[in-house]
Amino acid sequence: MRIISGSRRGLQLKAPKGECTRPSEDRIKENMFNLLGPIQQNTRVLDCFAGSGALGLEAISRGATYGLFFEINGKAFRVLNENIKKANFESLCHVFCKDALKALEKYEDEGFDYVFIDPPYSKEHLYKKVLNQIASNNLLNQDGFLMIERSEDINFDCPDYFIPVKTRKYRGTVIEIWRKREL
Repeated sequence: MRIISGSRRGLQLKAPKGECTRPSEDRIKENMFNLLGPIQQNTRVLDCFAGSGALGLEAISRGATYGLFFEINGKAFRVLNENIKKANFESLCHVFCKDALKALEKYEDEGFDYVFIDPPYSKEHLYKKVLNQIASNNLLNQDGFLMIERSEDINFDCPDYFIPVKTRKYRGTVIEIWRKREL
C-alpha cells in the first residue's frame, strides 16, 4: 500500500496487522481520486473510519491542507499516526482514537471539502448513521464531495441531503461519489 500521487508519491504506508482494517487497494484508490478530479487549494478532508489513513493521506499528498481522522481501533490508530509521521504531515492532521459517530457529534458547520466513509464491511449499520450525522451537522461544503467505499453486498438509503454524482464498481467493491443537495 502506497501513496499514489502528489508530494509523497510512492511513499509506502503501513497497514495494521490482522483483520482490524481493510485497506483500500491502490488500484481502487487511484480510480477514486481520478473520479474526484484535482484537489483545490485550502481543501479540508474528513476521514471517518481512517484505518491506516490511506485515503486522507492521499488527499493531503495531492494538495489538501487539513485532515481530520477518526479511528477507534487502537492498533490501527497507532499505525495511522506512524503513517502521518512518515509522510511528515503532522502539522496538517488531527487524529482521534474515537468512534466516528461520537466524534462527529462535536463538529458542526465545519465545512469539509472531501469526506471519506469506509467503515468495516461487517458494520453495515454505520453507513446510514454516519451519513445522517454528517447531514444533520452540516459537515460537507456545498461544493464538497462525499466518497463512500462499500461492498456490493451492502445496501442502504442515503439521506436526501445528498445526491449521487458517480458510481463505479471494481470486482466486489463499489465506489460512490455524492454531493450536498442544493439548498
